Amino acid sequence: MQIHTDLVPAGPYDDVVVLIDVLRTGTLAPMLLDNGLSRFALTGSVRRARQEADADPSVLLMGEKGGFPPERFNHGTSPAALRRLDVKGRSAVILTENAPRALAVASSAPTVVLASLLNARAAAELAARRSRGKVYLVCSGFAGDPDLDDAIAAGLIAGLLRDLAGDVSHSGATAMSVAMLRSYPDPIEALWHSSVGNFLRALGSDQDLGLAGSAAVSPTAPVLVAVDEGGVAPVYRFARPEAA
Repeated sequence: MQIHTDLVPAGPYDDVVVLIDVLRTGTLAPMLLDNGLSRFALTGSVRRARQEADADPSVLLMGEKGGFPPERFNHGTSPAALRRLDVKGRSAVILTENAPRALAVASSAPTVVLASLLNARAAAELAARRSRGKVYLVCSGFAGDPDLDDAIAAGLIAGLLRDLAGDVSHSGATAMSVAMLRSYPDPIEALWHSSVGNFLRALGSDQDLGLAGSAAVSPTAPVLVAVDEGGVAPVYRFARPEAA
């Protein structure tokens, strides 16, 4: 198996993509699925998110602009604030910036798995099962730039893939990501020093860093099942792998 890491999306990708967004979409989404959410969609457009809710009033709208949920939105996107939210049987549209920007590059891959530290093992296991010989670890980054939170998650997932596949080769930034992970025995410290971590701490969301730093505790690796290009912006639809 060849493991290739991009610290920001580059493409094209002709095999499994593990799309990493530690703070916060890749942490929030598997947590919500573990809590009973049936499915979710990602978009970078407030208007498109509202259109989804207009079409199905049972959909939960989650997202933030400037640190606060836009008008008509049910919740923000803080994993710490939503960890006990009752979402059993519900679906959600999550407004976020970094993951949809990355998906614009990566969504044409045969399989796209959404990952973070929280579900690193589940993402690695699914990627290993579906790979035809390559796995691309694609970091969403923050505001278009590489960031430490996603890079150390890529290092962790690369190590797990090595353990699963045995015979692997590395390319891109894989070796650097593994080395960065070794420099931070406590992942929370890396999140604390990341650009997005500094941004979230300025918003008072320190608890998100602690939750997002919990490694390999979620058994769920969401899979991209459809891209809806209609409307003012794309919507990327995800489900549990058994439903994909």
